[in-house]
Amino acid sequence: MKLIKLYRLRIFYLLVMFLSGGAPTFAALDLELNQGVRGAIPMAIPTFLIEQNVSLPDIAQRVSHDLQLSGRFSLLTDEEMGHYPHQLSEIDFNYWQQKKIDYLLMGTEEKLSSGKLKVAATLVNIYKPNERTIFNKVFLSDLKAADTIAHQISDLIYKELTGEDGFFSTKLAYIISRHTAGMPVQYRLEISDFDGQAPFSLITSNKPLMSPAWSPDGQHLAYVSFENRKAEIYEINIATGKRNLLTSIPGINGAPAWSPDGKKLALVLSKDGSPNIYLYDRITKDLERVTDTAAIDTEPSWTPDGQAILFTSNRGGGPQIYKIDLKSKHVERLTYEGNYNVTPSVSKDNKTLLYLHKEGNNFNIALQDIETGFVRYLTQAGHNQSPRFAPNDKFVIYIKHLKDKNRLSIISTDGQVQLSLPAREGEVQEAVWQARHF
Repeated sequence: MKLIKLYRLRIFYLLVMFLSGGAPTFAALDLELNQGVRGAIPMAIPTFLIEQNVSLPDIAQRVSHDLQLSGRFSLLTDEEMGHYPHQLSEIDFNYWQQKKIDYLLMGTEEKLSSGKLKVAATLVNIYKPNERTIFNKVFLSDLKAADTIAHQISDLIYKELTGEDGFFSTKLAYIISRHTAGMPVQYRLEISDFDGQAPFSLITSNKPLMSPAWSPDGQHLAYVSFENRKAEIYEINIATGKRNLLTSIPGINGAPAWSPDGKKLALVLSKDGSPNIYLYDRITKDLERVTDTAAIDTEPSWTPDGQAILFTSNRGGGPQIYKIDLKSKHVERLTYEGNYNVTPSVSKDNKTLLYLHKEGNNFNIALQDIETGFVRYLTQAGHNQSPRFAPNDKFVIYIKHLKDKNRLSIISTDGQVQLSLPAREGEVQEAVWQARHF
């Protein structure tokens, strides 16, 4: 009996290490732009006009911050502008053309008698006399939600000028741990804006928390908790903080992943022996076994149509990525390059597979064309871990080991834009990007 318990314990810790890609990884939440796109869009955002003599948030500065971090825009500083129009009639188009600016964002801010913040924003094309106004919109929010307006404006600009969905209004979820001398380690499940601002805690525990996963509508998170001295999977409502216990089966309960319609979760359970993939129905509470091997099957990730699940398995000897059709139960191996490929996810168009590839002592972020099998690498060296697609599939969030520190980093899928989150107090691991906007 003791040998059986030791075996199960060893398998459990192997799975935890397998799921996390190694030792716990940590990062902080203050974005720095390391590398931007060549030929970034030149743009100016003068300070918005405040309609009354009151103190209001600097929306223009916050939008500039967003766009600058995206790496796809080149923005003039306040000192470089020298001209601060707030409506079309005030724009000196020759002036901005001499500054080699393509687009100008103007705006006004007003505190209403209701106490709400009203922001009007206009995006102007400097070079097209017949198509000057790209958009002219008004936003209302509570003063405390000024960042929400700024992110919405940034998303609009990003969409209009790049043709791609923005990601500024989306959220990050992550586990942060903090150790104080003489005290137990404290773990928190937190949510923040995409740039780490406005963080707040959903759950605080003296026992490990791990594997946060967003619901498709952005209203819930699933996660693994050891609060009761065993692995359990919970679901928590972000708005209310109410949580429900999903599974507490003896053995491994891990790696929750929501189906695209939000009705089911794929889980890793060892209730019938080795870790395998199961489906949990949120309505009926029923469990359906998906894989059935003596190997370790883990890290489930759904295809966009909800018809198949990608997963990592050592059934072939070393960890590789497979896909199982949920109807036929046909299993297909997807990765063949190298002997270590883990942590799969697929783009929304179902054309690109994202995963972690090990070559020698390096762990790199890989993108694979699903149809041709062609693989390219976003990183070339180092110890990188836990890649996940951003909501628009144009960026990848991952953990990067740099100068003896593990940092949460973001890289565009074309490799041209790189962001990093430098270390701060507290250690962050397993960050995941929200699937869609609140």
